[in-house]
Amino acid sequence: MPDKRMGQKLAKLWGLSVEQPLYRKTGNWYHLLKKFPGALLDADGYVIFKSEEEFRTCPQLQVRKEVGAPKGIEAIPGYVRMLSTDGQNHSGSGSCR
Repeated sequence: MPDKRMGQKLAKLWGLSVEQPLYRKTGNWYHLLKKFPGALLDADGYVIFKSEEEFRTCPQLQVRKEVGAPKGIEAIPGYVRMLSTDGQNHSGSGSCR
């Protein structure tokens, strides 16, 4: 399944209320979030960014034309680990801060 469709599918499964869910299985590279609240998702969970400022100032991200997360988004405080098959929340608050 293409990443765009997977992001939308997981956001719906996990009950995320975001304008733009971006998915990358490995969690270490993304296109730029342009709509907020937005979320970065990987195969195991997500982080929600309530605003562009929160997104751009997250120290675990390298935000340029594209977005790098050298240690993966799971290294971001607030990362929520999920089980994609049941939609259950297993840790974290979902926000970078």
